[in-house]
Parts: sequence; structure tokens; C-alpha cells
Amino acid sequence: MIMFTKLKTLYYNLKYGIQNLFVYFPIIFKTREWDFVFIYELIQFKLNRVRKHLEEHNLFEGVEKVCQQIRICENLIQRLLDNDYNQYLHKKHEERFGKFNFESIFWNKDNNGEDLFELKSKYSKCKTDEEVELADNEKSKIYELDRIAYEKDRKLLFKMLEKYIEGWWD
Repeated sequence: MIMFTKLKTLYYNLKYGIQNLFVYFPIIFKTREWDFVFIYELIQFKLNRVRKHLEEHNLFEGVEKVCQQIRICENLIQRLLDNDYNQYLHKKHEERFGKFNFESIFWNKDNNGEDLFELKSKYSKCKTDEEVELADNEKSKIYELDRIAYEKDRKLLFKMLEKYIEGWWD
């Protein structure tokens, strides 16, 4: 009987292991070690698979609540990946000050005689340095709001993972 159980386990492991090679291949193929974005994508991929499995098999009472928790985490990860917080504010800023760009201005030469340049903000609708400074200050404030929203989502994601992840199984 023990031999039968071992063979059955071996069959199960081979079957699902090989199946997982094909399922995970696209995400593994594109992942890289140099950026946190790939970690988020891997977590999101796995959460999506777990949620779909739980929805499909519906093996315990309260599975809908668990799937909702996972879906919230998937959405938080997507928001972090998209990183397009405060789009409305960015759009209004551009409407007011115009398209943003950098202008390279010769500044000096370094010790090797190489040219050094200063990058100066430029907006298509700004005519004076004061207008550019105002636009830069407003842009900085919007970026700070972006950072705060991003951090809030990131903290909520990991708080939810910490609190609920060990209950996400069938």
C-alpha cells in the first residue's frame, strides 16, 4: 500500500509539475532580477492562479470573501505596476503649463575638457523663469501626492498579505 501511495504521489507531482512548467513559462521567461516590478508581477500571477482555483473549486464556506481579498491584492499590485496616480492633476498641470521637456544648457567644462550641461525645465506655455519655477513647484507637489498614494497602496498590499495569506488555500 505504501508503494502505491508513493507511485500515486510521483504521478501527481510529475503531472502538475510538467503542467506548471508550461503555465509559468511566460512569466518566468520575461522576469529579471534587477527590478522590483518583476517581483510584483510574479506575486500577481500567483495570486491570480490561486484565486481562480478557489473560485473554480469552491471547497469551503467563505471562499467568496477570500477571493475578494485576493482580488484586492491583485488590483493593488496592478495600481503599483501602472504607477499612474493623480492622472487628473497631471493632465490639469499640462493644460495649464503645456508639455514638459528638459532643455540642455552648456554649463562648464570638467577637468578632462568635457562639456557639462545643466538640465533646465521647459514647458511649452511658460514664457518666463517665474512661470517655469511655478510649474516646477506644482509638478513637485503632484509627484509628492503620487508618492504618498503609491506608498499607501504598497503598505495596504503587504498588510493584507501579512494578515490573510495563510488562509488562502483550499
